Amino acid sequence: MWLSKKEYKALICELDEIKAKQRELEQKTEQRLLNMAKRILREPEKLSEELNQMDRLDKYVDDIINQ
Repeated sequence: MWLSKKEYKALICELDEIKAKQRELEQKTEQRLLNMAKRILREPEKLSEELNQMDRLDKYVDDIINQ
């Protein structure tokens, strides 16, 4: 497959943009994980209760849908 210089440069530019976005997403993900870990260590009981509430809500919605 043949590419012109213009097409090649456009592909390289697009690839660079994709790599930059990927790095940004990785940094955001790492930050979110760090924040979550800090929260787990600081407020384990509160987080546990929130997760239990979410589970109860999911079960309630499933029960309504399956009826």
